[in-house]
Amino acid sequence: YLIVVICLFVTFLVVGAIGFAFYTELQDAVKSTLETSIAKYYGINLDADRNTEITTATDAVQRYFSCCGAYGGVNSTRSWYLYQNASAWYQATTVLEGNKAPFVPLSCCKRRADSSVQDQPRCLGNVNVTNAPPANPPPLTGSNAALFIEGCFDAMQSFVSARILVAGAVGISYVVLMLAGIIIGFIFARFLAVADYYGSKYTAFDSSAGAAGGAGSSSSPIVT
Repeated sequence: YLIVVICLFVTFLVVGAIGFAFYTELQDAVKSTLETSIAKYYGINLDADRNTEITTATDAVQRYFSCCGAYGGVNSTRSWYLYQNASAWYQATTVLEGNKAPFVPLSCCKRRADSSVQDQPRCLGNVNVTNAPPANPPPLTGSNAALFIEGCFDAMQSFVSARILVAGAVGISYVVLMLAGIIIGFIFARFLAVADYYGSKYTAFDSSAGAAGGAGSSSSPIVT
């Protein structure tokens, strides 16, 4: 039991250290994956399973986290502007719909309580607002109240950060419980060792005493 708990404790520490050491690399990998998925696979060739899955997942993430694009803020070329600037979806949609093509997908639009789109023409850029997204490229000074402008990586990071204290408290509690288990295991193992030592001494003493008593009884004269 003690060996298993110690192994789990060491594994927990090693995994935590590795996660901390590669945190920046993990961030860069997630950003790159989001950007590549949107630019190359979103909304096109939906007969391919990969493209369909990426499109469905991206729409779900953008609706749930109230975000648009890969990462960055309103003036980033990798948030809402990524669709217009680098996505195959926008190029294909422009060919089909011309100047009526939306600049962002519908999942980037804010919704009412009944899940209907708040202001679809304004959100998609069909109604141009001076120096505001999505019809105008960054940098911008205007705003669009119908459009999600934050990149999804930043939105998900904010979501996780808001809950990191709970996760940290759970992790620390787990470490404390494991340390308590190790300490209790050591104490119990020591107790067993001591009990075994004195138990063997008592058994040996009892056996020798019994042997001596038996020998004395056999040599004693019988009194009548």
